[in-house]
Amino acid sequence: MQPVTDRAQQTPRRAGFTIVELLVVILIIAAMIAISVAVMGDSVKEARIQATRTTIRQLDSMLQQRVETFGRLNLTSQAQRFKLAYDTNKPVADPAVSLEVAEIMVRKDRFRAAFPQRVEDLWGFDQQAGGGDDAPLYAVWLSNLTSPGNHQPETESSELLYLSLTEGTVFGGPALGIDRVPVEHVHDTDNDGIPEFVDEWGSPLRFYNWTTRLIRPDGPGADIDLPMFQATAKPLMPSVIEPGGPTLPMPFDYYSNWLNIDPDDQTGALSAAISNGFFNTAFDLGTANLAVPFDETNYHTLDTYHVPLIVSAGPDENLGLNEPTATGFARLALPLATGIGDTAALDLLYDNITNRQR
Repeated sequence: MQPVTDRAQQTPRRAGFTIVELLVVILIIAAMIAISVAVMGDSVKEARIQATRTTIRQLDSMLQQRVETFGRLNLTSQAQRFKLAYDTNKPVADPAVSLEVAEIMVRKDRFRAAFPQRVEDLWGFDQQAGGGDDAPLYAVWLSNLTSPGNHQPETESSELLYLSLTEGTVFGGPALGIDRVPVEHVHDTDNDGIPEFVDEWGSPLRFYNWTTRLIRPDGPGADIDLPMFQATAKPLMPSVIEPGGPTLPMPFDYYSNWLNIDPDDQTGALSAAISNGFFNTAFDLGTANLAVPFDETNYHTLDTYHVPLIVSAGPDENLGLNEPTATGFARLALPLATGIGDTAALDLLYDNITNRQR
């Protein structure tokens, strides 16, 4: 028989964990789960961003191929017809238009019809539906728009981008590989009969054919403001910003800087003609009906750099720019932010994904 003293010296066995120990274990497990969920959430978000970037880059490749082919078009004969119509129907006191300016005008009209961001871009010089000079793509739009009552303005530019890339004029270039775009990124979200390109969050992409108000938000004649430019244009279009960046602010008429140069009008011939009274008011083109003046409602800001822009609203699904179908100059990619102090609107812009980011 074991002595009593020996039994007393033995340490009693524990029946299990204490409540405190169990709580500690539970807290550790909960923390690990929270960390895992956060990491997985970030991974899923990043995967969606990268998938959206991939689709936008594919669309950009097809778009640039088409734009470059368009840029090689010889529009001299069309410009000659435009010049003849203008010179024949203009007020007698007004001077004749030069062939150079006529070609610039024709190219801009053809460009917006080939790469439209709103239906009005398909209506020709007179900007009237059914006016006789509508782009062929307008008939395609009407035939595909089977449920116009369902159509939403925020889908319009993406639908038009889809139609221009799938059924628009190829200008003699090679066929486009639209089949490379993932099927999940093509969807008719508003059920109007026309598909649009969408991002990983199911939101329609937006397309801007002219982005002059992103570069010069204060409009014609205004200097480019450095803080606003860096806060808005630079995050969305870093790939088109020259190394070192421009010296800003700069005068509106400082043509030695590329931000003050219209890519279609390297010498400022059009703006000079407009300053001399050309295209400031509607004018009769005879067989082409009544033409509209050159202003920001119909075209874009003068003497300002522009480039086609494809935009996803990003993870928060909030666009930092005015819609491509906005009225007046706001449709020229004008930021929602009214200044660098408008942090709430700027925050909406910073997660936007574009074809000009790399």
